[in-house]
Amino acid sequence: MQRHSRIDASFCFEEGDLVGGDSVDRPCEHMAVRRLLAAGRNLPHDRAAAPSVDLCHPAVAG
Repeated sequence: MQRHSRIDASFCFEEGDLVGGDSVDRPCEHMAVRRLLAAGRNLPHDRAAAPSVDLCHPAVAG
């Protein structure tokens, strides 16, 4: 399992697939991970780690 982190948020990947995430005082990113998982969508490692990617934008996590 790999972990990728941003400030106050981390994402867990297994065999390249997003399998979980956690955050501290980042409810928008927390909900984005939940929406991605519920929809069966994946978030590539490089996008999860990129600070320029706004996970709260509907096009990313919608």
